[in-house]
Amino acid sequence: MVSPDVQRKLLWVPVSKLRGSSVLPKRDSYDEKILESMKRDGVQQPLIVRQCPDDPNLYEIIDGHMRRQALKQDDKALVDVRVDAKDSEVFQISHMTFNRGPLSTYERARFYSTWTEAEKRESDKTGAQARVADSAGISEGLVSQYLMISQMFQELEKLIGSTAPETVNALKNLGVNRLYELSRLTGTSVFAKTAEQLAENPRMPIRKLKQLVADLSLDKQMLQDVLRKKG
Repeated sequence: MVSPDVQRKLLWVPVSKLRGSSVLPKRDSYDEKILESMKRDGVQQPLIVRQCPDDPNLYEIIDGHMRRQALKQDDKALVDVRVDAKDSEVFQISHMTFNRGPLSTYERARFYSTWTEAEKRESDKTGAQARVADSAGISEGLVSQYLMISQMFQELEKLIGSTAPETVNALKNLGVNRLYELSRLTGTSVFAKTAEQLAENPRMPIRKLKQLVADLSLDKQMLQDVLRKKG
């Protein structure tokens, strides 16, 4: 939970003094209809910010990145400053409005992954996933799946990101279940090929992915058995 000791104050600050978050992952897209409505009708709610860790005269946005897009550079913005908010508290505050817009599985995975890393930096590493799950109101198992998916995309970017970016982009909007099964193949010889197949056929039955994982696990076990016998 966000610490009750986090102080708040409302200020009017020049938009030029607002910066993107140093810890929150950047959103891939915004709801264009809501953005146009804000530009037309004005921003109705203050942006939630904290002072930039490296420059107390600037403010980084915790919640309100789309509202910032609706403002002009020479405008002034009403901001709700969370004084001395820690990185983990930034994620807790952001998560309160996390589901307002459309979020892909990829964006959710990055969010929970970077949140978990923030928890590890600030406290006991072994309980980081549990703390994130408790704060977010989701199961620790689901957090674990998101972490595996985030790691999978990092590996996929290294393998084929520059040669086949369309494959990576096609996978980003798939559901948790399919991406989790694919993530279990990360680091194997069939990972990249299976990712390409799934991108081309996003409705590939989950049972087929599960079978690939099961077959690969069986092959590994058989190889280990053979090596043990030879040893």
